[in-house]
Amino acid sequence: MSSTVFDSLLFRDMFGTAAMRAVFSDAALVGRYLEAEAALARAQAGLGTIPASAGDAIDAAAKSIKIDYDRRANLDLTDGLIVAEAVMLAAASKLGGQDAYDVVYEACRTAIETSGRLADVLKTKAEVVSALGGDDAIEHACDPANYLGLCGEMVDRVLAGRG
Repeated sequence: MSSTVFDSLLFRDMFGTAAMRAVFSDAALVGRYLEAEAALARAQAGLGTIPASAGDAIDAAAKSIKIDYDRRANLDLTDGLIVAEAVMLAAASKLGGQDAYDVVYEACRTAIETSGRLADVLKTKAEVVSALGGDDAIEHACDPANYLGLCGEMVDRVLAGRG
């Protein structure tokens, strides 16, 4: 089932061609990101901000990386259970750590027992709906693409050390 007319087998060519869809595809977007990272690394190496060997390594990695976009579907196999920790941590600021743990744990058990999605079970929990800010926020919290763990804090620490 298509989510937009652009994904539709019936209608997609009414709004563009395969070549134009390729221009705006996820692979093209990520490709531009990688090109920008490689260019930045080369520029930083040229300025001496990073070692030339690091610039060369980043440039080579950016040019050779291959992303399997179909593997994203593997994350969906858990029906959201893979992000239970992230949801619990997000709810803990309003519910408290133990209460957040308990409600998310119970929601996980229910999702497993009913073969349901964690997000759908969480939406039936008034305390979670309130703590996270509504159904859309629950969907956002249950999307693995939105969970980066401590990556942001790690980057901040690295950058602070360069200060």
